[in-house]
Amino acid sequence: MAVLALALVQGRAGEGKGVALASPEEPFPQGLVPFVLYDKGMALHLLSSAPTVGGALDGLQLRLNEADLVSPSRDAPLTPGLRVVVRRAKHVLLQVDGGQSWVPTHAVSVGDLLAERGVGLRALG
Repeated sequence: MAVLALALVQGRAGEGKGVALASPEEPFPQGLVPFVLYDKGMALHLLSSAPTVGGALDGLQLRLNEADLVSPSRDAPLTPGLRVVVRRAKHVLLQVDGGQSWVPTHAVSVGDLLAERGVGLRALG
């Protein structure tokens, strides 16, 4: 795993940005901070020389949409062992009052989506 990490720092995944896969069993090179990235159902143990979460994500060239959530925030300091969680927004078609539009959401139910969008429900009749 240590060889893979070194190859990634120098190759495509790192692109000179100081990000690599990490192995919990190996000692970390000086100046690299170990952290765990949770994204799309995967946990990646990584190393970065970036001072912030955002810098580490930028070094990975991770594509995020405006509605995606990152915790802790992008400006948080990158500290050893930090768990960085990316929650990707889903885009759903919302039809309300004869209009429709695609909207990003983190809602897990239709009721949550409507509440998130400020859409009230009323009884028919």
